[in-house]
Amino acid sequence: MLRKQELCGGINHVIDVYINYAKQYLDLIIPEISAHANKIERSRAGFILEHYCGFSDLRIAAWTKEVQRGGSRKLDASAEYMPEFSERWGISINVVR
Repeated sequence: MLRKQELCGGINHVIDVYINYAKQYLDLIIPEISAHANKIERSRAGFILEHYCGFSDLRIAAWTKEVQRGGSRKLDASAEYMPEFSERWGISINVVR
C-alpha cells in the first residue's frame, strides 16, 4: 500500500486503512514493514502509525535510525512536494486530510 499508493485508492485511503485497522494488526504490520519495506516506505509507515494512529512503539522508533532527508521524499508519492516536513521521518507531509 505504501509502495504503490495509487493502486490502493490513493494515500488518503491508505491512511484511512491504517487508522481503522492498525491497532488490530499492529503485531503483523510492524514485522512485515521491517522485513520487506524500503527506507522511504518505513518512513511513510512510521509517520502514519505515529501521527495519524497515535502509536508509540520502540519497533517503529527503530526505523528512524535509517531516515534520510531528501527533496523527493514525500508521504504521497504522486503529489507535489510541500514545505511542511517531518524531521523525525524525513518526509514532506504533502497530504491534505
